[in-house]
Amino acid sequence: SSWNCLKNKWLKKTKYIAFIHHPPQFLYFPDKETKIAYADSTKRKIAAFCGTIAGAPLRWLDKFVVKKADAVFANSEFTKKNIERIYHRQDVIISYPPVRNIFKIIDKNKAQKVRPKYKLQKPFVYAHSRIIPDKHFDWIIEATQYINQKYDLVISGSGDEKYTESLKAHAKKLGIEKRVHFLGKITDDDLVALYNEAEVFVLAAPKEEFGIVSVEAMACGTPCVAWDDQAGPEELIQEILFYF
Repeated sequence: SSWNCLKNKWLKKTKYIAFIHHPPQFLYFPDKETKIAYADSTKRKIAAFCGTIAGAPLRWLDKFVVKKADAVFANSEFTKKNIERIYHRQDVIISYPPVRNIFKIIDKNKAQKVRPKYKLQKPFVYAHSRIIPDKHFDWIIEATQYINQKYDLVISGSGDEKYTESLKAHAKKLGIEKRVHFLGKITDDDLVALYNEAEVFVLAAPKEEFGIVSVEAMACGTPCVAWDDQAGPEELIQEILFYF
């Protein structure tokens, strides 16, 4: 899915297939607000700047190498539509990414062993991903103040330390800091156990192209909540009603 990789393949006159998870964001901002939200780190600020200064030739090159690909795959119907709109390819093949076979329902006693490790005593809502502003963990924290107090919120994943600290400050401001647990980077075994133990998994990122974490959670038998916004997760999650 790297436009730079595709460019090199084209220059070497090599046959290539493009599997696109999403078009390069820094070249196709739909509006100024999205651009501001995207530029949340030094690396992304540089990318956004390059997209602004040299956007036209970079977009031309990006479109050129995708159009020249021998085949184009997308990870969802949502991504396919974006590819058709941006690159004018009408032969895009959808291939949903698989999850690793470690993500499955495990023995209840085995799953519960993760609780004392992270001092988790209450039933919990779970969110896991890279801890970056795009994923909108702040929205999940805000929502937590409105659900029954017998439920905690557990957040795991590595990412932006500055953003993580702002999330902790946000939880404290709302008076729910004791209900929000930040686990940081965790092992695969712990991730599987937490998926199994969670009451529900939440994916708050809007317009997510696919949302692999939602599929991992469901593979572990846990219901998932995501936006009904015609994006990737809507293709994967069957709507049900449940109450807290």
